[in-house]
Amino acid sequence: MSKHLKRIASPKKWPIAKKTHIWVTKPNPGPHSLKHAIPLSILFRDILKLTDNMRETKRVLNEGNVLVDGIVRKNHKFPVGLFDVIQIPKQKVSYRILLDPSSRLMVNELDTQDPKKPAQILNKTIIRGGKVQLNLHDGTNILGSNDYKTKDTIILSIPDKSIHKHIKYEQGNLALVIGGTHSGELAKINEIKKVRSGRNNMVLLEKKDGTVFETIEDYAFVVGTDEPEFHLNNAENILNTITKQTSVRSKAKRTLQTFAIKKNEPIGCKVTLRGALAEEFMRSSLAINENRIRESQFDNTGNFNFGIEEHTDFPEMKYDPNIGIFGMDVSISLIRPGYRVYRRKIKQRKIPESHKVTKEDAIDFIKNSYGVEIMT
Repeated sequence: MSKHLKRIASPKKWPIAKKTHIWVTKPNPGPHSLKHAIPLSILFRDILKLTDNMRETKRVLNEGNVLVDGIVRKNHKFPVGLFDVIQIPKQKVSYRILLDPSSRLMVNELDTQDPKKPAQILNKTIIRGGKVQLNLHDGTNILGSNDYKTKDTIILSIPDKSIHKHIKYEQGNLALVIGGTHSGELAKINEIKKVRSGRNNMVLLEKKDGTVFETIEDYAFVVGTDEPEFHLNNAENILNTITKQTSVRSKAKRTLQTFAIKKNEPIGCKVTLRGALAEEFMRSSLAINENRIRESQFDNTGNFNFGIEEHTDFPEMKYDPNIGIFGMDVSISLIRPGYRVYRRKIKQRKIPESHKVTKEDAIDFIKNSYGVEIMT
């Protein structure tokens, strides 16, 4: 196998640009496979952006400033993968490797200096003396008992790898999907379907909004019973909390190699509000902008847009270092009753010019109804 790796051929789980350079660091063999791991040097330089170049990265690692699962790692090619914990004691920060909705590796900052690591039991082995050895997803082998079953999750303390908690792989528990179309989603296990053939066992999962989907057993990673044992929040959950509605994902219309984005890949989320919910959200979001909008933000058909830089500006949202900061765009459309005749599928009719909402109508409505100041 080649010791080199071209950037264009790097695994899909690496959130890096594919065409900016020719070569990229290839991780050494280690606890995770090439497809599911990323080298420490790429993590520090390209994702966390804690260093500017490879020379700085190697110096930081050689000084013993970085711990992976509680162990000092100095090799810049050391592979880190799903649920690994990276600690930088001098800066008093810790990170956990998770998956984003596009099934790419992402980093979540932790708010504790004593983090725990979840590990899935992939196999069990009987060793000398009749002892039971648990073989975990990250290559770790620890002694256990027959109380632990394959596909169960154990929460480990680091660096001693002692078992802190046991979560069974059973109906009713929460699972994180770590592959496939629903990668990165949290759902409850409704049913485990055992297939008596060479095909994969299947798992039926249900999200909080009632959406039911099916995935193979290998993609279900149990993370809790009623609540996850560690934080898994993302932009979708934040938007659902703010709007009290279920968001949908927006997908890329074409492939952009420069940003490592593929066609039909999820790149954001959105939600549509109407009626009282829309009015309540509009008031709170306008208040964040101090009830000020520029005239240039209105178009000629009664629509206007503005941005919110930080989701923590909403009263019900607090800053969480596990999540970070998300921004959003707010697009508001104003129409008069009767626009349905233009949008219906049968017997469509045009809207008379006198019935359309103009830019001046929209500005007057926002000023009089919501007390918004229009700036030029």
